[in-house]
Amino acid sequence: MVKRFRIERCQPKRHDRLHPTNALNQFTKLFGRAKPNANVAEGQRNWVAGGYSLLEILIVVAIIGLLVTLVAPQLFGRLDQSRVTAAQAQVRMLRSALDSFRLDVGHYPAADEGLVALIEAPKSGDLDSWRGPYLDALSVPKDPWGHDYVYAPSEVGAPPAIYSLGSDGKPGGSKTAADVGVLPGGVSAQN
Repeated sequence: MVKRFRIERCQPKRHDRLHPTNALNQFTKLFGRAKPNANVAEGQRNWVAGGYSLLEILIVVAIIGLLVTLVAPQLFGRLDQSRVTAAQAQVRMLRSALDSFRLDVGHYPAADEGLVALIEAPKSGDLDSWRGPYLDALSVPKDPWGHDYVYAPSEVGAPPAIYSLGSDGKPGGSKTAADVGVLPGGVSAQN
């Protein structure tokens, strides 16, 4: 008697990475949020995705809010200090350009010429000795708060006053509202 074997159809080989069940298993190992539904038979496994509870979301929001309240004031303080530092650097740059102007022309720009004389040749005086522009920009820069720099020529031979009025745009002040640069009389106003 010859024994007959029943040939059953072989299951096709699953590609581990491409099969949805294996991908979900890998996701579950990483994040631990998806769970099998126990009410469904083994062959028809149905996956139920778990979510975050309201309590978990509130805790995360509270932690983020706490971090923002601790870090934000320090960041804004640094922003204001960086504007003061930028104003100091611009005043030094303008002073250097004014000194170059003086070497070429023989005097600092007059009050009516102002800082524009660093970019455009003055209308009066010796135009042959003007070798400008003395600034790379097409216009006189404004201070970091958007105000014009104050230029006040001094007596003959003394360097002119050039300064920013600070964040408030008014003379005087304290902290970031203080004047930045060289005030009339050669007094350095810096924080």
